[in-house]
Amino acid sequence: MKHSKDSEYVYHILVHNTDKSAWPNDGPYKVYGYGDVSYYENVFSHALDLVTKHPVFGFSRFNKAMMQTYEEFIQSGLIEELKNIQFDMLITDIPNFISVFVREFYNIEHSVYLWPPSIPNVFFHLFELNPTILPAMGSSYFDVMSFSERFMNFFYINGMKIMYRIFKDDHVNVFRKYGYELKWTCAHIYDSFFMIQYPKGFFLNSGFPPKVIRLNAITPKPAKPLDNPKLEKFLNSYKKKIYFSQGTIVKIIDFENILGLFHHFKDYGFVMSFKTSMTSKDLLSKLPENVLLIDWVNQNDLLGDPRIHAFITHGGTNSVSESLYHNKPMVILGVTLDQINTAAVANKRKVRVIYHKIEEITLENLIYGLEEILKPENENEYLENVREIGKLIRSNQDPREEFTYWIDYIFRLGYKHLLVRSYIEHHPYQVQNYDVYTVMIFIIFLIYLLLKKIVVCFFCSCKASNTRNKQKFNSSISFL
Repeated sequence: MKHSKDSEYVYHILVHNTDKSAWPNDGPYKVYGYGDVSYYENVFSHALDLVTKHPVFGFSRFNKAMMQTYEEFIQSGLIEELKNIQFDMLITDIPNFISVFVREFYNIEHSVYLWPPSIPNVFFHLFELNPTILPAMGSSYFDVMSFSERFMNFFYINGMKIMYRIFKDDHVNVFRKYGYELKWTCAHIYDSFFMIQYPKGFFLNSGFPPKVIRLNAITPKPAKPLDNPKLEKFLNSYKKKIYFSQGTIVKIIDFENILGLFHHFKDYGFVMSFKTSMTSKDLLSKLPENVLLIDWVNQNDLLGDPRIHAFITHGGTNSVSESLYHNKPMVILGVTLDQINTAAVANKRKVRVIYHKIEEITLENLIYGLEEILKPENENEYLENVREIGKLIRSNQDPREEFTYWIDYIFRLGYKHLLVRSYIEHHPYQVQNYDVYTVMIFIIFLIYLLLKKIVVCFFCSCKASNTRNKQKFNSSISFL
């Protein structure tokens, strides 16, 4: 991102696996795309499959996928192409080694992260967050956990931290192989500003340092009229209409069950949006007449259409936020990564029917879930709860205005004065007071030893005194 002299921003957008032709050319930005889409989607689908089985060790597959991404970035020639641009700010989604490299290599002063809600728990030790109220990414826990849940959450969070440290050397070595020295420390995380997409009134409440700002849901906004005649005609042809969008998890769920759902509710219309490459042509050919397959649709506008009654979603933050904003109850198939966290919150708020595991996504469960959220209004607690939370989300500050405010703020004043210095200058064990706890335990142990010594001496003294008294008594009897 470059800050021009006339106070307007010029964005240089670096995106992996993107079709640059899909971006308009008349905006204040330039898009740089790189990478092999088909290869990445194949690796990513395997990674999703593994992560659904284990929320810690499953990330080993992502390690390989990310290393391939780094290779493609370095080989693309973009490093030299961007060399002549003086960047003023780096905005990225999650900490990865491309963002670390870009900031170091181009000497960018300001770093801003736009995080989804579940990411901070990976780096909770950097912000003094309490793992007992912050569920691990990929877990279905809520902020009030039982002992067993807190026990498992502790291992999940620390397991991810260990895996992250293991992956670190692999990732750094990719850049070193091409002659780039990358200095990886936690300093670039400490010395950054964070905006978390945190729909207030829906996601968990927890405290953050001054440099971490909660934005309301970014994508939801008042819907515009649909401009697709085919879609318009379809929506007017059925009494109930359901929007179905599953993103990349379509590859790891049994699509035959989805087909069974469509056939079961033959009087309902299903608008299904996803890339046809996500599943086989044979399955797509089996779609019944009550399904309209479209490659792309403005999801916010479709969910805002009063003719849509429900949403079957994978549980992404934007999808759930848009559904709540437009008062649409959901069936959430949140089976991987942060989708599980979002689904867990939706479950607690009672705005959906959810399934966390692949084996739960059966035809019977899908039918049950859709019947539940489409009950009549006077019997539908999900619809009632969605409307209440939707009211909160619509009442929050416009996240676009808030985002613009903080970007301007950083350019004018920076964010150094918002940093918590102890996080930068102390090790994580010091931030969490582990060294203090260790000393306290040692002191308590010394006190215990001292008290034990005193008690033992006291009883030994009493025993000795009793022995002497007994000896005196026996001597007196002998004398008599």
